[in-house]
Amino acid sequence: MKHGHIIAAFRAVLSIAVLNLEYGIFFSTVMKCHWPTLPARSAHLPAAHVLLITDPQILDRHSYPERSSVLTYLSQVFTDLNMRKSWRAILRKQPGVIFVLGDMMDNGRLAFENDEYEQYYRRYQAIFNSNSIPQFFLPGNHDVGYASPKFSHHVHSRFITHFGPLNSNVQVAGHTFLLIDAPGLAEEDNERTAASLPLTNWHPKPNGTLEFVMNFSRENNSTSIILLTHIPLARSQNADCGPQRERGTIRAGFGMDYQNTLGPDISSFLLDILHPAITVAYSGDDHDYCEYTHPALRNNELDSGTREVTVKSLSMAMGVRRPGFQLLSLAQDAPPSLRSSDKYADTLCHLPDQLGIYLIGYPCVVILSLLAIGWINSPWFRSYTSRSDRKSVLTRWLPMSTSQPHVDHIGRRSSTTSTTSSDEYEDSNSLPRPVAADRRSNDSPRTRNQRSCLGTVFQLIYRPTVWILLSGTSRHPRPRRFWHRFLRDFRDVAIFPIGMFVAVALWVSI
Repeated sequence: MKHGHIIAAFRAVLSIAVLNLEYGIFFSTVMKCHWPTLPARSAHLPAAHVLLITDPQILDRHSYPERSSVLTYLSQVFTDLNMRKSWRAILRKQPGVIFVLGDMMDNGRLAFENDEYEQYYRRYQAIFNSNSIPQFFLPGNHDVGYASPKFSHHVHSRFITHFGPLNSNVQVAGHTFLLIDAPGLAEEDNERTAASLPLTNWHPKPNGTLEFVMNFSRENNSTSIILLTHIPLARSQNADCGPQRERGTIRAGFGMDYQNTLGPDISSFLLDILHPAITVAYSGDDHDYCEYTHPALRNNELDSGTREVTVKSLSMAMGVRRPGFQLLSLAQDAPPSLRSSDKYADTLCHLPDQLGIYLIGYPCVVILSLLAIGWINSPWFRSYTSRSDRKSVLTRWLPMSTSQPHVDHIGRRSSTTSTTSSDEYEDSNSLPRPVAADRRSNDSPRTRNQRSCLGTVFQLIYRPTVWILLSGTSRHPRPRRFWHRFLRDFRDVAIFPIGMFVAVALWVSI
């Protein structure tokens, strides 16, 4: 095989590998995760499909103050690119409705100027364009924050203007999704705790989350309520999160800018006031997956409890190696007698390990490419190919075992090993003239001009393009030194995978 053909093969293989690592693996990973099947008691009912995501937290210039401006910018570029690829693949699942459980922007709570905030928000919209699929949003601590002088006084009004109300309820296929402002609820509960007042003696803040939940419980008659909260509910200190979690568990803790879980009193209040209609609860904030069932003691009888799922973050920058999202199937027109656990089914879907691709996948591809290029430029390989080329040249010029006709100086056909009868010779000379020759001679000048024009286009455009794609190197003589040949081949091979990477990045950014 010629050296140029080997280089062309490397180009094709590496370009396909980059295409797979940059997009194909996202598509195949998401397609392997299917919408969950409803339980047996509701399997005959039609299913509504709901997508749950949380904590994309798109970065900005304030996200990593300890990093240089260049490194911060590169972090934004690559995390945005990762979420664009993930989102394009996720939308192929074609959900009916999308719920985002908070922390859309990493620093939406800061005191931005209006123009800078609008630019920040447009970045989020450009990444998570849902193609007319309805989206509903919860406020997270990175969106509205807690009471702090460094946060903007307009965080709530900005959130309402750009994302929707802080507290709301949404009807989907006979189920009621209750969206609450968990940071506001935690802040109000901390004020109540500081005042040493029980919930029964606490007067809810006007237009606050606690007041909204109490009014909802009085007015709502739904038999299936799905609670959505950014901050997880309280649980025991060492509660197990199940095998899908990457590491650790969710423990109580708080600081100026965060709170790991809601307080135990307010958590019990939410579960009690929504009982028995509450079906399941979903939360975010923790970035990792957690599945936990909250036990409840009501009327001196042990209740089966309420299942809560903490959804994985969608971003590669949130401390999890495998980002993810949640698929939820809901039974439509479910009868009131159906148990809560039979009305829905959900599943965790993982996304590719982007850090692993950058830290392991691409270095392996580069190392294998360097080894292969070094091998084909080694003296042993060159001597082997030289022997193969000489053999092929000798075979090409050796006489064939069969007779080979040729034309003598008079124009008659003859053979070096056999003769042809006069009848056969006369028959061969009496063959009719090819029809193609007659047609070619009858072509009009206009047709011949068109052919010449097309031939010129072929020579100027098509043939150089094919040469660039398939040739291994340029037509200049190959350098004799090993390192010169090595670097030249590396350049010729690398240009196409790099171009493929850039092409995918531009395509998903459209």
